[in-house]
Amino acid sequence: MIMTMLASVTACSKDARPVGPTGASAVNLTLRQVVFTQVVQDVEGSLPLVTGVAAAAQVLVVRSQESVDEVPVILRLFRGGVVVYTDTAKTGGVLGPTVSLLTASAQFLVPAALVAPDVSWQVELDPRQTVADSTRLDNVLPATPAPLNAVTVPPLRLHLVPVILSRHNGIRGDVTAANVETYVRRARQLVPAREIIVTVGAPLVSGANFGTSAEGGDRGFWQFVLADIDAARMSSGSPDAYWYGVVPIPSGYTQVIFGGFGYLPANPGDTGQGSRTGVGADISTSGSAAYAQMLLAHELGHNFGREHAPGCNAPAPLDPLFPNFTGAIMGVGHDVWSWAAGQSREALSFGPQTGDVMSYCDARWIGPYNYDAILKWRMASTVITRIVREGPAVALP
Repeated sequence: MIMTMLASVTACSKDARPVGPTGASAVNLTLRQVVFTQVVQDVEGSLPLVTGVAAAAQVLVVRSQESVDEVPVILRLFRGGVVVYTDTAKTGGVLGPTVSLLTASAQFLVPAALVAPDVSWQVELDPRQTVADSTRLDNVLPATPAPLNAVTVPPLRLHLVPVILSRHNGIRGDVTAANVETYVRRARQLVPAREIIVTVGAPLVSGANFGTSAEGGDRGFWQFVLADIDAARMSSGSPDAYWYGVVPIPSGYTQVIFGGFGYLPANPGDTGQGSRTGVGADISTSGSAAYAQMLLAHELGHNFGREHAPGCNAPAPLDPLFPNFTGAIMGVGHDVWSWAAGQSREALSFGPQTGDVMSYCDARWIGPYNYDAILKWRMASTVITRIVREGPAVALP
């Protein structure tokens, strides 16, 4: 069946419209670029993919004159020179002389099993020649199938622990096996990992005092709870896992000074005291699932060696190498995870001004700078110390 499909690709349909120029009305379609992404990508498309994780192919098509014509596109994947997968799509929206990664002409979802360095790819625009095009010489990328730029990244083991505050009527952090996926959603969307293995631990009692006024959750409180969770991690027999304490906010508080805290190791292989531990507010008492998800991803970012992105009143220490002063991702992000999980019908995009997860802005995604740094961190394996970093504040409902 594949061989039949390939034969039909090179043949002109009897119903095909003219493919050559027609005087002044002649137009040209060009397959400008194909960019593969899993979370975010830079303008060169140079960030590698993680082997075994679904990806999206963003197809950029230009047309010398604007049109809303839908043009067929085909993606072919090869192993050992043999086609192992094909998918077809049609361009959407207006095709014109300009196009950007933010509004790609078409998208393909590449199955996780086929994201590997031994898989090659090729995309062809209008393979059956169904629309007028002054030349077909710019309708295939690349001319010879090219291997996917994919690297191996280990699984991430994430252990969530509900925290009981003994000095505040024994209230307990709201995380269970039933709702744990709500907490890790943003981490699944953003963290470069072949898989994230999540477990929920037994409750841990902490004697930390949240505060005595309408504003609580200062640095001292979070450091106290963080140390409690870290001690439990170190005595667990598996300190190489990442532990995250889920902390309730006591009633009567209208403002949380900080929403969470996390250790920042100096080296990727550090599993000792003060390395792979974070804490953050729970969903039910903070009043926002999105905020709790962002906190977990933010504190994991610290555990992966990332300091704060500047902008939006983020406290020191700020990352002096962050590429802008606003805390924006300055790239184009795509939610491929939700598409692959069947939770959306496409890879929704996030523009360059979206707040980076390591900022205190409206942190909804991650930029190429921090994603690349975390990817390299997770692929590395050396050891050393730690520093504590805080998470963003939140106004309570």
